[in-house]
Amino acid sequence: MPPLRILHVHRNLKLAKGGVVRFVIDLAQALAREHEVTVVSPDVSDVPKEWEHSKAGGVDSRGAASTPATADTSRAPRCIEMPGPSLPMDVLSSSAIASGLPLIEWCDVAHFHGAWMPMNIQLAAQCRRLGRAYIASPHGMLDDWCMNQARLKKRIFHTLAGAKFFASAARVHCTALAELDQSSAWFPKSLGVVIPPLVDLAAYRALPGPALWRGRHNAGDAPIVLFLSRLHPKKRPDILIEAAAMLRDRGVRASFVLAGPGDEAYVASLRERARAMKVEDRVEFPGLVTGELKLSLYQAASVFALPTSQENFGLVLAEAMACGTPVVTTRGVDIWPELESSGGAIITDATAGAFVGAIATVLSDRTKRHAMCAAARAHVFSWLDEASVLSRYVEMYARALGK
Repeated sequence: MPPLRILHVHRNLKLAKGGVVRFVIDLAQALAREHEVTVVSPDVSDVPKEWEHSKAGGVDSRGAASTPATADTSRAPRCIEMPGPSLPMDVLSSSAIASGLPLIEWCDVAHFHGAWMPMNIQLAAQCRRLGRAYIASPHGMLDDWCMNQARLKKRIFHTLAGAKFFASAARVHCTALAELDQSSAWFPKSLGVVIPPLVDLAAYRALPGPALWRGRHNAGDAPIVLFLSRLHPKKRPDILIEAAAMLRDRGVRASFVLAGPGDEAYVASLRERARAMKVEDRVEFPGLVTGELKLSLYQAASVFALPTSQENFGLVLAEAMACGTPVVTTRGVDIWPELESSGGAIITDATAGAFVGAIATVLSDRTKRHAMCAAARAHVFSWLDEASVLSRYVEMYARALGK
């Protein structure tokens, strides 16, 4: 197959906004080794430094490098910063749309990320006008839980614009079968295809060890229960603060690390909750943790806990397991069957009592914990093998083009 010209479109490329940004960056980076890849966004805050950068309107007529793609691990995607929405309801102006037209004309296939971005709706309309196939990835935003939040507003948006956006896609990409089962209420299920995220596992093959985290944060020898994600009400970090108090009352030694960015007011409310429950000495809020320090933190943790209400995939769950850290999470995660069958995760209810029981089980049984560690790591490297997953994305794009 000759190299494809693939355009990825997302509202922002800011890692603090969540796992979709990591998904786009890792997939684009891997695809660029053999294909021509351009990522376009109004916000390019956290695009890797080695990527080529330019602004929409400042590229050549094809919108990307003119040399053909070859298999080369040093190749990088091109990142295009386009004008952001400037009209009411987050809508692009006509001039902003015009700035993206050379990119749509250039690509063989476009890949839109998210369900509620008017920008995606507008640019997808231009794909249809210009005869370009496109893929739509809702990233869990059409799951039952999500569709019941701001219920009326989402149904109006879907009726007016979203239904056509998804129904006109060559494929609707979901990252888990459970996501497809729920979200296909909003588009023809025959369009659905399930492929897990392309996770760059290179850094997880040679891990830095737990000492890096413990040395920098003067962590004692108490077992660490780790939450690493956006601090957001949907993900229920408050449950873990209550769990910390319950474990204290049981006489179980445990330190809770709630790592990740979040709205200042919400994070302040979590800190206050910890003080009110007299566990501020057991709960740490280090903020966003990245790079080797993040990997070290995963390794330092005895258990990774995510009491989330909804997660279409949950990249942090795969990251934790790749570091050999057992997972406790809920059926709100669309990949919970895959996690449970791995032997490296416990799936439980989203209550403090249920999480306390699961966490205590992992902490108290060293043999079980070690078995879960080994099973978790082995499962991720098999399930998310990069070459296998990448080939499935390329096949999806090729089929969208009828190749």
